[in-house]
Amino acid sequence: MARGVLGGACVALGGAAMAIMPEVAGIPAKIALTTIGVALPSVIYVIGSAVVSEIAPVAQRGAMLAIGTAVSTSAGLLAPYVMGSVVETAATPLAGFNTGFMICGVIMLVGGLIGMALMRPEREAGRWGSKMPETAVPEGAG
Repeated sequence: MARGVLGGACVALGGAAMAIMPEVAGIPAKIALTTIGVALPSVIYVIGSAVVSEIAPVAQRGAMLAIGTAVSTSAGLLAPYVMGSVVETAATPLAGFNTGFMICGVIMLVGGLIGMALMRPEREAGRWGSKMPETAVPEGAG
């Protein structure tokens, strides 16, 4: 519960901050919400690695961590394209950025809620631990 709820809540709260930021008046409030919306979800990168390490059997742990990193860093490739497309198709650049931040916030909010609902490392560790071998080395070898 600590990893799933904490990680999901950080992402959801950051998403909520990003989603409401365009609607808030005042530059200081926008800066504060943007800071919260960008910084708070970063917690999931640390928690996510701990969850994967707790769930994955030893033989698959490195591969699962690499896959998780590849998926999470793919946002660095997609985000500029998506935000650029949203800004270019909007009536004004400001309206485009506001829409882009709202889209980002809603995606983070939904992802955080899904994470809070489904991420239970202790349950998954028991389920996967009984199905997978602990090491990739066959018995008798070594």
